[in-house]
Amino acid sequence: QGKIREDGRTSDVIKQYLASFGREEDTYKDLRSMERQKESKIVRYTGIEFLNHGLAGQEIVQTGDRMALRLHYMAAEPVSYPYFGVEIYNELGTMIASLNTWSSGYEVPSLPVGKGSIDLSIDSLTLMPSQYYVSVWLAGIGPRWYDKIDRCASFDVEARDYY
Repeated sequence: QGKIREDGRTSDVIKQYLASFGREEDTYKDLRSMERQKESKIVRYTGIEFLNHGLAGQEIVQTGDRMALRLHYMAAEPVSYPYFGVEIYNELGTMIASLNTWSSGYEVPSLPVGKGSIDLSIDSLTLMPSQYYVSVWLAGIGPRWYDKIDRCASFDVEARDYY
């Protein structure tokens, strides 16, 4: 016997229904065992989370939605003035966005020893519907590369009547 589980605007109900298939672990990607293009033992990424504007897990976003990426890291020793970077690629492998603390003027004076995270907030994700791939990097003054992982995670953007 069936029962009504959701009532509301069609687009909202469908979005809620599709989101019910996503599990919490789908929004978090463990990066500890991923192949790295650059690596040091000083500080490295351990995970990446896809979050909505309420900072809850989010696997699928719609054009124009807010989105946040939480970058988890582990520092084996203190690091002064690190730069965190995220690159977004389309399905053809073309970089369509490069976001980082250095070019945005967001200064991180130091990272203490231990686990930590930093959030990247995107107020309006104006991407066409498709699947996108994320690369992350962590560097310092010099330049000094601490960590770089290409195409370590992906997210889907769905169409919405945004424009």
